Amino acid sequence: FHWNITRWGSLKKINWSMVFDAGGTQWQLKLMLKGNRSTGNVSIYLCHVPTDRTANRKVYASFSFAISNAKVPSIVAVESTSHEFTHVEDDFGFTGFIDKADLRKRLPGYTRPLLVEDRLRISVYLRVYHYQDGLADGNDSDYEDISDSEEIDQPAGLRGRSQAGFLGLANDSASLYMNSLVLSLYHIPMLRMAVARIDRRGGRQGRALGHALRTTFESLRADDSPPDASAIVAALQDQYDELPRTATIQHYMRLLCENLGQRMRGTQDEGIIDSLFMGLCRTTTKCLDVNYHSSRSEPIYDLSLNINVPSTLQEAIDAYCAPEVLRGDNRYLTNSYGYQDATRSIGFEKLPPVLHIHLNRFEYDVNSGALRKSSHRLKYAMHLNLAQHLALNADRSQTWPYALHGILLHTGDTEAGRHFCILRPRIADEWFCFEDDLVYPVSSDFVLDATDEIGHGVEQDDPRVRDHQRTSRFKNAYMLVYIRTTMLTQIFGFQDSLPRPPPPPATPAEPRASSSISRQSDEQLTVVAYVITHDQVVNHQGFDLCNHPNIGGLSGNSLVELFVPLTATTAELRSRAASSLGCRPDEFRFWCMTPRVNKTLRCEMPMAWSSTTTVKDLIKYHGTSSNSLYLYCELRMLSDPVFFGRIPIPQGVTMIHLKFYNHAEGKMIGLGHIYVNARLPIKTILPILCQKAGLAKKTELLLYEEIKPWLIEAIDPKKKFEQVELQLGDIICFQAKAS
Repeated sequence: FHWNITRWGSLKKINWSMVFDAGGTQWQLKLMLKGNRSTGNVSIYLCHVPTDRTANRKVYASFSFAISNAKVPSIVAVESTSHEFTHVEDDFGFTGFIDKADLRKRLPGYTRPLLVEDRLRISVYLRVYHYQDGLADGNDSDYEDISDSEEIDQPAGLRGRSQAGFLGLANDSASLYMNSLVLSLYHIPMLRMAVARIDRRGGRQGRALGHALRTTFESLRADDSPPDASAIVAALQDQYDELPRTATIQHYMRLLCENLGQRMRGTQDEGIIDSLFMGLCRTTTKCLDVNYHSSRSEPIYDLSLNINVPSTLQEAIDAYCAPEVLRGDNRYLTNSYGYQDATRSIGFEKLPPVLHIHLNRFEYDVNSGALRKSSHRLKYAMHLNLAQHLALNADRSQTWPYALHGILLHTGDTEAGRHFCILRPRIADEWFCFEDDLVYPVSSDFVLDATDEIGHGVEQDDPRVRDHQRTSRFKNAYMLVYIRTTMLTQIFGFQDSLPRPPPPPATPAEPRASSSISRQSDEQLTVVAYVITHDQVVNHQGFDLCNHPNIGGLSGNSLVELFVPLTATTAELRSRAASSLGCRPDEFRFWCMTPRVNKTLRCEMPMAWSSTTTVKDLIKYHGTSSNSLYLYCELRMLSDPVFFGRIPIPQGVTMIHLKFYNHAEGKMIGLGHIYVNARLPIKTILPILCQKAGLAKKTELLLYEEIKPWLIEAIDPKKKFEQVELQLGDIICFQAKAS
């Protein structure tokens, strides 16, 4: 329950919130601005409002109070407790919740106070326990289920915990496909146990998401009734406050994995996200008319397949990996020969133990300017083998068979519909269908769309069950989860050791009224463009020009994020970027950045602004399989006027990034980039380096090249740039030689 206060200075000494319902009974908040016998503090109490039905009953509740900034709910002060409410003790709370003076101060770790412009929000996160929870003094007879006085005959497997012991996630308007995604992750035991080991320290931005996921997993493991995913959605919204309303399930999967990877750093589970979900894809481009080819390797976390033509999943994967001819406007730009006709092919160097396959079931309709859902029938199988699509340098001594373990489905169209999933929680061939609080067993034939019959003993009067029977799995699946069969024992060999938690307060995350996930098609085609600006480069202290997933970092809020449709032109991207960067469109240009096999992220080529080239073309051209772009922003005022705006860069000229290590301050400083003649000795730029670093002109320097994470190599300045193979986008680090 949220109590929005818009005129704090006009409140009385004692104030009451409106009455609200929770757990089958009524409650109210009492706020005392001068405290209760403590004038320097603000007091908050939760009051039980008895009704005719609950007047003589005891009610046990655990709850959290939160006072948060009205505009930024992640800025919050939280206290938690529990209490047995009776007709004698009908209120409980905190006499000294917070010092009044602290409301107007910036609390540690936050950027602004709780009380701003006389506004703040008071929230209570409440859980009411009934007799079957077995709480309080072991005297269960004191507790009755007050959620409903009538006895309801509920069919097994439809509400609460199913016969097999599984829970679903309660329906929440802000969650939609997040329920299916969270359940699919929960039923990977190796991941579930790693999440269980995340420490409980939540609240601070960047930590709340992992905390919310752990809390939800614990509830799925130990509770008797379905939890919901609202805390996860709220934590996502708070941490990534510019998420697009069109973000896809792939995007949320990536955000969850990035955050979990961050939370697990320095623990026994560090690296488990990449070890479960990350593969390596090699893209090879070979020119048809000249002796030139390029090859790069990049991490992948899912396969994204077009499904309009193929009739089977195997055919869709074959089409994904098939060589593509680059001709006409789509010709390949080389450093030495300009634009050339070429072929581009994809192969897998490494495939992840858990493979997520995204089916592009939603597509953009040019005529209507809207998304439409494709009901194309794509047949998938229980088993999949990708050995035929391995790259030449892949480990062929291993086998690469996969077994199906999850199907995420959407029934309906882009205007209205529902999400559900079919999962295999164990190695055994046992399948269960999940939609909200509904959980019931289904057969493998049902999974493969061979029958509409479901498991025995399941009540079929629920309209959702009948809807599932009418929904073709082959026509409505939008994500498949396969697990490598040789890894099944390792992944499923973990036995849950989660203790049944004591009554914890609900996670005090802010469920926003209008979630970016709600009321939107889950497959709208959006890409995130991360823009690396000069200021970010100057202040970056790590490897490369920024943190990125290739080196286990999180893109983070230090980068400018642009959310653009795949159908947007690069000219439209330029216009959006100009607005976000606060400069005119002619004052900057972007360089497309690509990941290299050595886990670096480097500039590859400048972007040409075009009213016909789309962002989708850009991603396709650069051979990326992710739903994000990294762009380096070159400013006209800081660049060489001879080369700024020239596309392509003249042959023999390359762009090098510079970093200066200030030994006195123990700090690395990014100095931007310079254009150099690759045929000249490196020592020709030493005066420029001294000037940029503010050193005397003839200061003796030590030069190094950033090779890969945790590795640099010394550079001999007497050699030419081309001799030491310094290429476009490479990084030189330097420092003054100690005297």
